[in-house]
Amino acid sequence: MNVHKFESQGEVFIEVKDSGSRVKIFIHSILYIEAKNGYTFLHLKDRKDELISTRRLNEYEHKFVKYGFARIHHNILVNGIHISRRRYVSKTKLVVEVNDTELPVSKQKRINLRKLFSDNSENP
Repeated sequence: MNVHKFESQGEVFIEVKDSGSRVKIFIHSILYIEAKNGYTFLHLKDRKDELISTRRLNEYEHKFVKYGFARIHHNILVNGIHISRRRYVSKTKLVVEVNDTELPVSKQKRINLRKLFSDNSENP
């Protein structure tokens, strides 16, 4: 997977296969990426349906962490700019809200979420 950049506009995008064609997806439009049943689903801001990819979640994680994404669960990679809320729904269960969808944050991955928010607060 290649990450491309429009130099004149600073826009970063990837190309994803969708029904036999290639679709340009801007990084900032990705809400979160979810792995399930051997596929990776890209949930996008401007689409009701998700794009399905055969690439592994790890590939997206390695490419996107520098663009403000964080692995919050073994099967979820979230774009930090779209997190509207973090809250505990019980004493131990933390969730983040992205576009009216609650996503679980595993105990092992909470450090990634803390790092994401501490990095963003240091560099406004």
